[in-house]
Parts: sequence; structure tokens; C-alpha cells
Amino acid sequence: MYYPLLSNLRRKQINNHDIDLLDWWLGTRRANTRRHLNPLQFSLDCKIDTDHSIRLFSLCALDENLGLLSVRYVSRCPNCDTVLSTQEQEFVPKIRDCYECGGKYNQDILKDKVEIYFSLNCAPQENIMKKEEVPIGGGQGKAVSLQGLMVRNMLETNDELSGLFECFL
Repeated sequence: MYYPLLSNLRRKQINNHDIDLLDWWLGTRRANTRRHLNPLQFSLDCKIDTDHSIRLFSLCALDENLGLLSVRYVSRCPNCDTVLSTQEQEFVPKIRDCYECGGKYNQDILKDKVEIYFSLNCAPQENIMKKEEVPIGGGQGKAVSLQGLMVRNMLETNDELSGLFECFL
């Protein structure tokens, strides 16, 4: 395994296949992309349900026994796509002015349009998995950014995620 800590997901009743797939996917990311991991890209690449993918990433960020991922929030101007703010761990919506186009955006607009990324907190260990043992999944194109509005819809059906994403309610 690239990340032996992922075996702790078994306590959350995550099956071995999903753990192996997540381990493989995280372990094979290029170093320059490890700070901008997208659960929607994982879902697309590995043909896993989007809600389940977000749950897996959230558990890896929330679970004290894992601590594998941390969350990053990037607010962008809805008009010109300029980065307005980057926040770690907790998203605190504020009224922001865009220095590029001059737009002024309130908290509700920014809360729905914030992009959510996950960052790996450690480098992968060398994997001793044989080539034929690699789980199925490969590049299936580019996924869209995970945004606050998508997470808010999920929170209505999944109380486990509220600790990480309660700022979107």
C-alpha cells in the first residue's frame, strides 16, 4: 500500500476494494497535483459514485486515526475567475471585492461557488504491489471542481459530513 493508514477506513465499514482503489489513486498522483486533489476526479477515474467518493475523501480528512488529507477552499470571482481567497481547514465566507473586475460579492454567492480541494499531508510510501494487482481505473477526462453547492445537497442526506462542511449549511 502507498498509504497504510487507509486500512483504518475498515472501521468505518469501507470495503477493501474501495480502500485499495483510493490508495492506488492517491499513490499514483504526481507530486505537483497532491495539493489539489478532487474527489470528483477520483469518482470519474475510478467509476465510483460521486457521493461515496466525497465521503471517502471527507473521512480521510476528518478521521483522527488517518489525518491523511486536509481541506483547502478557493474562492473565485464568479465574473472573471480571479482567485479571491484561499483558506485552509475552515471556510469562513466574507464579502469580497475582486481586484481584477471590481465586482463585489456577498457571502451566499461565494459560499455556493467556492472550490473545495483536498491536500495530501504526506508522501506515498513505496508500493510493492505487482503491476497486475493494480485496481481498475484510469484517466477518464477532467472533472469539474467540487463546489459548495454540491456539498450542501449532500449534507441533507449524510450527517457524517457535517463536521467538515457545516459552513455550507
